[in-house]
Amino acid sequence: MRRFTAAALPLLAAGCTIIIKPNVGGGDLPVPVPLVCAPDNTAPTAHVIFTMRVEKTTVNLADHYGQFMVNTTLMLAGAGLQPTSAVLLRADERPVQTEVLGAWGCGIGDTPESLPPTAVIRHYAINEPLEASPLGCATDTVLKAGEALGDLVTRYPSELSGTNNRRPFSNAPDVLLVVHLDGLPRRTGLGDTECADAGALASTRGGDAGWVQDTDGGIDMSHVVHWFIATDEAMDRATFVEQCRRFEAFPTDVLADQVAGSGGHATFLPMCEMLGADAGFFKEQGKLIGGIVGLDVDPDRVIDVIEGGGVLPEDVELPEGVRPPG
Repeated sequence: MRRFTAAALPLLAAGCTIIIKPNVGGGDLPVPVPLVCAPDNTAPTAHVIFTMRVEKTTVNLADHYGQFMVNTTLMLAGAGLQPTSAVLLRADERPVQTEVLGAWGCGIGDTPESLPPTAVIRHYAINEPLEASPLGCATDTVLKAGEALGDLVTRYPSELSGTNNRRPFSNAPDVLLVVHLDGLPRRTGLGDTECADAGALASTRGGDAGWVQDTDGGIDMSHVVHWFIATDEAMDRATFVEQCRRFEAFPTDVLADQVAGSGGHATFLPMCEMLGADAGFFKEQGKLIGGIVGLDVDPDRVIDVIEGGGVLPEDVELPEGVRPPG
């Protein structure tokens, strides 16, 4: 089974430069690639919203979460899309907040290299514990953010090096990918009154996703993809460990079923399978997401791009004076 072990390099660069390791001259080279943030790039665009439960124990998985976030954007590029903006929002039951914990991409000024996702996750997990009450629902923040994606603004604490006062979502994308990362027990479930609005993720409005209002209008429901990556409701530690030995034992998430039933795309992925970073998942999803916008995706190329840190060396024009090995 093919899994990712080495850290992929950042894709969401400011400008049209990303870093690859072509093994030329014994060091890393900035190689210009008309794949991300290039003004004349006509490839379909993709926005990514990562919504994550951030509590003290999240620190234990911060490296895995950060790597999965980077690999996700690389997957989109490997499928032929432009992952132009990605943000990290909360997914816990504190009072509704639409603060952007982290943002990366075109025009934002920050990359996963200058503002590592792992550092962002660690900071909020350690410094902003979840209050005991009042409680809401884990979907509250993403639903609130979806009401006006264009109004989201970056504001960082002094401990983080992010760029303030940037709006990550200034234009409607061709595809919106929402990644729900929730590896801890939920304090309120879908059957509780606090989560009465959670079903809005599956709502439609004239064919658009009912919960999303972008600066350019709505986004077609069929162009919104959800990944629900979670443990089961109220699962104890012993059961979690046992279930991680048998992926098939995880139930399909109810909310994922609702989204799919409304014309959207939703996948439930067991948390422990995400920790393994299995290549099969990215192959499948790269082909699915690319197909939404009419791209003929080579699943093997998706993995090659992830493992190559963003681009295949033979696909780029090396800087003047630099020659490939051999």
